Amino acid sequence: MNAQNTAKPEATNPAVAWLTTLDDHRQALVFGLSEEDAENATMREFSCDVDDIVDIERKPELDEYGDTGVPMVKAMFDLGWEYNCSKCNSVINKENVHMGIVVSDNVIYC
Repeated sequence: MNAQNTAKPEATNPAVAWLTTLDDHRQALVFGLSEEDAENATMREFSCDVDDIVDIERKPELDEYGDTGVPMVKAMFDLGWEYNCSKCNSVINKENVHMGIVVSDNVIYC
């Protein structure tokens, strides 16, 4: 009698969205399975220490972007985020984004 492996593969937990804030008010939206993952992603993003992170907040409304690799700029604008153009420093927000933007390697230009 042949024994068959009937075990189901373990479901992978999708990464979830976390908003992290540094002591100098910079913020990052990162994805991870836990707060610790969010801390590690933030430290990689900003080359900072864990002591520089002053707040970590779950953002479930952005979870869907975690494994898509799709830029979430539109979603961020819809949530009220503002960015500064990396060339001229103009403020880009929900009200003026219709004028067009370019996103390249996590850098935004108007």
